[in-house]
Amino acid sequence: MTEKVLGVLAVVVFVGVGVLGVFALMGRGGEEIPEGCEGASDDSGLITDLSPTDALRVFVQARPEQFPIDDSWRLDSDDNEIYVFVSDREGYYEVEVDRGYVQRYLSCPAGID
Repeated sequence: MTEKVLGVLAVVVFVGVGVLGVFALMGRGGEEIPEGCEGASDDSGLITDLSPTDALRVFVQARPEQFPIDDSWRLDSDDNEIYVFVSDREGYYEVEVDRGYVQRYLSCPAGID
């Protein structure tokens, strides 16, 4: 009886670890960064009092070599107070803002396939 319980427990632990591994991989965005692009995510949970557009502005202005600093940015989505801004001027750029802080970005300059 004890062996059966331990066997079932081992299977449950094995399956649980596998499920957690899948969720961990998905938590990284679940997307690979295309070759030639630069991107990252930040799950630090920082919160600021900046509006989503101000957070975007501050972020891209601090990185003029990576992002267009112009009026080509548009709001792509705003699901659950997570704002995704995109620009397709001379490439493709994406910045995700949550609670006034950039959580994820992708920078793909023109000429990247």
